[in-house]
Amino acid sequence: MCMKRGIFFTVGLIIVVFLNAFAFAQKNHPGKYVFDIKDANQSFASIQKTLETRNDYAGLVFYTEKLDTLQDNAKRCVSDSESHLKIIGNLLQSTELEHISQLQRADYQYLEKKQKDYARQLSECRLFVYRSQEALMGYKDLIQNLSANQILKRGTPIWKIGSRDWTSFVSTINFSTVMTVSGINKLSVNEWIIGFIFVLIALFLGGYLRLYLKRVLETVENAHLLWRGLLSILSSFIILFSVFGFLSVLFNLSDEGASFVPTIELMIYACLVFVLSMAITKFLFYPSRDCQGLFLLPVELGRQFYRRITLLFSSLLIGYIVAIVLREQTFLPTFIDCVRTLYITLVSILIARIFLLWHRSPFVTRFRHMTIIFFSTVFVSTLCMLVVIEWLGYHRLAVFSIKGLCFTALYTIAMMAAWRFIDLLYQWIDNKQYTFSRKVHQLFGMKFNKKMHEITLIKFALQVSVFCLYIVALLKSWSISANFIDTITDGLLLGFKFLGVSIFPLRIILALVSFSAVLLLGKFWASSIAQKQHYKGEEDTQIAISTILVYISFAVALVFSLFVTGVDFTGLAIVAGALSVGVGLGLQTIVNNFVSGLILLIEKPIKPGDRIVIGKTEGFVRKIRIRSTQISTLAKEDVIVPNADLITNQVTNYMFRDRNARVQCEVGVAYGSDLEQVKKILLDVAAKHPDVIHEAPNNPTVLFKQFGESALIFNLWCVIHDVNKKYMVVSDLNFAIDAAFREHQISIAFPQRDVHIKETGGKTTA
Repeated sequence: MCMKRGIFFTVGLIIVVFLNAFAFAQKNHPGKYVFDIKDANQSFASIQKTLETRNDYAGLVFYTEKLDTLQDNAKRCVSDSESHLKIIGNLLQSTELEHISQLQRADYQYLEKKQKDYARQLSECRLFVYRSQEALMGYKDLIQNLSANQILKRGTPIWKIGSRDWTSFVSTINFSTVMTVSGINKLSVNEWIIGFIFVLIALFLGGYLRLYLKRVLETVENAHLLWRGLLSILSSFIILFSVFGFLSVLFNLSDEGASFVPTIELMIYACLVFVLSMAITKFLFYPSRDCQGLFLLPVELGRQFYRRITLLFSSLLIGYIVAIVLREQTFLPTFIDCVRTLYITLVSILIARIFLLWHRSPFVTRFRHMTIIFFSTVFVSTLCMLVVIEWLGYHRLAVFSIKGLCFTALYTIAMMAAWRFIDLLYQWIDNKQYTFSRKVHQLFGMKFNKKMHEITLIKFALQVSVFCLYIVALLKSWSISANFIDTITDGLLLGFKFLGVSIFPLRIILALVSFSAVLLLGKFWASSIAQKQHYKGEEDTQIAISTILVYISFAVALVFSLFVTGVDFTGLAIVAGALSVGVGLGLQTIVNNFVSGLILLIEKPIKPGDRIVIGKTEGFVRKIRIRSTQISTLAKEDVIVPNADLITNQVTNYMFRDRNARVQCEVGVAYGSDLEQVKKILLDVAAKHPDVIHEAPNNPTVLFKQFGESALIFNLWCVIHDVNKKYMVVSDLNFAIDAAFREHQISIAFPQRDVHIKETGGKTTA
């Protein structure tokens, strides 16, 4: 049952996401274009002729936008022509003229004709792009120069507007035009019924998804902040997303091919954008009563932010709706200036109230708190000053500055939110306190207490990308010269030169991401090989293969990332020659250790967990690395041994074949002891120890070693199951031998000497 609910939820969520994506895509879709090079050249000539005699700001902006559209169509013409030429060229190359029929020859001639047509079209479109680009650069520079004068141009102050301008507002509204533009009259009864059915389906689907999300939210109380917030936002807005998504698709399909976009369709798009904006705002500041937002503000402060931003977005939505409803109406310029001044004042007050809330932000550090208060105060003061300028009649200057100021704040908050979102994702993946992070570490065969440097590189690349987008958006928000913005954009995308060195930021970022992705993929494969027991008894081989695979993955990732950055591999031959000389001189030891490490992994004379002795060092092999091997001694000391020493020197591996080991206990008994009884006692002691092997050919053995100066020397040889217990077993056997000898009154001899005193001639000698 739970599985069916999960399937229904997934399908429903996919439908809602698809509908919203389709709505936004159709809203911004440029539509099909028809580019006629002859008409384009005529339009270009007409624009140039018009602008020779007309240098006003409005005309320049209008005709420059028109020329921009022509240039975009020409660029698409170039792209389409190149793709067609490539396809036709491949078809012509695959055709052999000597072995084709008459019908195939006609097809071949047709392809040759089309190739010539597309080649001519490509050259003409490229020429148009070049000409239009050259003209646009001049026109945009002229617009930039004229914009300063237009911005400082003063209009009518609000107090100079007469009462006649206010009373003529209602009388000039043409309500029939409003209804015509709205598109309501165009809807038939069937379309109204279909729309009603769509709304019911959307409500049912959204309600079901909301209930499911509520249940899921109850089970993830201790989950990561990121996912609790997202689930809470989805459960709050899923119904609205469903309704406006269905309606936007419906009206888009019904109004396809219309000469203008109806008001009701624009209103639905606006409501969809409004809901999306509110969902993002709620996620940033106030996901729920028991969950902090992305900025980690106190819940009460986040709630106040959310309410004030909601009020701001609502006023913007109402203003947009009023504007599109009255878009075909004609009003006096003074009345438009007055309404705009009042609306800008209202919006500015709402924005100022939002930024004043930053004064209540939590006191993390004194510097950070004072910085937030300083910038918010400067922003509010600047906004108030611009409102005063608007009331004085400098409408263009006020609108330009307020728009730039607000977009700067918006982009700054968006960048901070994106950075915070990336940081939370990084913590969720690479912080061991989260269950998912531990699973990820296990998936890639890494220890929980170690950082995943590949994820850190991806995080850095994403944050740099966000910052670059922020810079470009910031420049566009202040209407900086289009040529300057294009230069910055081209520098980020296509590269630039610094002190004679070519730098490609986009390629570097892609190289970091690709290096990390390939290396993570290699580690995943290596971990899968090492953890899954494919072949019984070949676990060590799997570990060796996985280790070699990690090295290969690193090499492949490095080469691939260098390829992405555009490194010329033909020039690496010189570097390879220099490296070969370096290997023969300074790097000889390093390469020797590296090759020795590969031999250790392939031949496996030792493996992790083995107990070995090399020189005077005895211990357990912990890890075989690319250059050295880590050995943990019995004294809990870590000894790093170069791999070359393990290949060239003699190594004793107690666990090469198995874990069995021979131990011996040496004991001396006094002369005159019953030797058979001594042998029997020693064998009985060995037989009683659980770790001693009693099966042939590893039976315990007693050897009469030698006649000592003070004792008869016996050796008890035993084979034990685990070499790691040899010292403990020897100790246990010695204790047992001593106890048994005492019980049977057998003396354990110790060194002693007899001194004889002899008297000769009144003298005593020894």
